[in-house]
Amino acid sequence: FLNWKAVIRIFFDHPFLGTGFLTFGKMYPQYMFPGANESQYVHNSYLQIGAELGLIGFIVIVWFVGHWCVSAVTLLRKCNLSCAKENLTMQQFGISFFFGGLAFLLHNIVDFDFYVFPLGVLGISLLALALNVLTPSLSEIGGGKIVKSPHVLAGYSLIACILLSMYFIDWQYMRGKQHQEKARTLAQAAQYEEAYLSIQHGLQNISYIPEYRALEGNLLVYLHQPNSAIQRFQSAIQYEPETPWFHARLAEAYAANYNISMAYVESRRAAELFPQKRSYQ
Repeated sequence: FLNWKAVIRIFFDHPFLGTGFLTFGKMYPQYMFPGANESQYVHNSYLQIGAELGLIGFIVIVWFVGHWCVSAVTLLRKCNLSCAKENLTMQQFGISFFFGGLAFLLHNIVDFDFYVFPLGVLGISLLALALNVLTPSLSEIGGGKIVKSPHVLAGYSLIACILLSMYFIDWQYMRGKQHQEKARTLAQAAQYEEAYLSIQHGLQNISYIPEYRALEGNLLVYLHQPNSAIQRFQSAIQYEPETPWFHARLAEAYAANYNISMAYVESRRAAELFPQKRSYQ
C-alpha cells in the first residue's frame, strides 16, 4: 500500500490537471516512501488515472465505471424478467460478459489492466459486449438493419481505425522494446558496439521514446564518446526532465568529459528527484 500512499500525495500536489498521462513512473521516485519498491504503476488503475489526469480524469473514470455497473445490472434484471426462451442462449452470453467485465473493473483496484494494451482492449470489449447482448432493443431489430445503418457503419469504421492505429503503435513499440532488451543484454556482456547497433535499430522503429536516447547515450559513454553521449542525455531530458537516471547518467558523461562542475549539478538533480536512491546521494 506504499504505492497507494505515494500516489495520493501526488494527487494532492497536482489535484486539477494531474501530472500527465503515463507519468507516474517518472514522478514516483520523488514521492517514494522508504522501503517501497521502484515501480512504473500504482497497482490501482483508478488512483493512477486520478494522479495523472487530475480530478477531472478521476471523476470521468469513476462515472464510467458507475454508469456501466448501473446500466448492466438494470439490463440484466430486465432480461431475466422479460427474455423469451428462444433468447436464453443470448441471455447466458450476456451474463458471462457481465461477470467478465465486472471482474475486469474489480481487478483494476489492485492492478493496472487499463495500462496493458491487450488486457485493456479485452476488458473494454467485455464491457461493451455485456451491454450489447443484454440490451433488448438490439435483439428485437432483425434483418441486419443495424449493420446497414450509415451512422453505425461510420461508428464501427472509426473504432476499427482507432484500434488498428493502436495496434500499429503497439507493434512498433514492441519491436523497439526487443532491440532495447537485446542492447541491454549485449551491454551487460561488455559488447558495447553490438549493443549500440541494436539500439540504433530500435530507434529506427520508434524514435520518440526518451529512454532509448538515454540508453544510446549510456553506450556512447562506454564507447568513449562523452560529447555525443551528453547530447543524447540532454535530448532525453528535454522530453522527460523528471526522470532521475537521465540526470545521473548525464553526470557520468560530464565526468568522463572532465566537466566536474556540471557533473556535480546533474548528480544533485538526480538526488533531488530520487531521494531514496542511495547511489545518487
